[in-house]
Amino acid sequence: MDAVCIVCRNDLYDDEWDRYCCRPCQHRIDDNLAALAGPPVWQDTKRGRRLVSGLFAALPEELEPGARGAGPRISGSKSAPIPARMGPLNDSANGGLVNDLEEWVRDWASRGYATPCNGVRPQYRMDQAVTTLRFNLDTAVRRHEAINSFAEELQMIRGTCEALIIGAVPPRPLSAICPCGTRIKFHLDTPIRHCKSCGTDYGHHALIALAVATQAA
Repeated sequence: MDAVCIVCRNDLYDDEWDRYCCRPCQHRIDDNLAALAGPPVWQDTKRGRRLVSGLFAALPEELEPGARGAGPRISGSKSAPIPARMGPLNDSANGGLVNDLEEWVRDWASRGYATPCNGVRPQYRMDQAVTTLRFNLDTAVRRHEAINSFAEELQMIRGTCEALIIGAVPPRPLSAICPCGTRIKFHLDTPIRHCKSCGTDYGHHALIALAVATQAA
């Protein structure tokens, strides 16, 4: 039986059998990480301007009501100010998207191929987490049996940033607690997730059932 990439489920090439995911998937993971860090960089494409990096740094620009990273801000008025848009505020604050990535840094560190970093400012923490994960990615794709869960959660983080920046509603992640105590995040269309702590595989229906049980508890 041919070995398959646990991210895209395509067959691995003969020289990829020492990996859990194929090289194209590794490149996509690296691209998603790179897109989150650093200052905002826009690129002109056939479909218009596209933010190719600095997605996390662009979130604070979206806190002002009516603001958009690619366009002008709406001018103020003499009326009372409208509260800041809470989505970007929550996602760029401590404990938001930064913490989600730092959880993976701690997980990789517990396996011996990453070093947790200490920081205060969310942007610094994001940049350090991305740098650490990118530096150790080649090891993780060979040794981490839940690299598919990391790839999916990373795609969720990037999608959330992009949706908030263009003003769309980001997909709402669901959450379940594995009996081992580990939190598993997923979407309604997630086919399978792997608990990074105990190694249990959960199919789609099992994830939904686990989420319902978590909410009931």
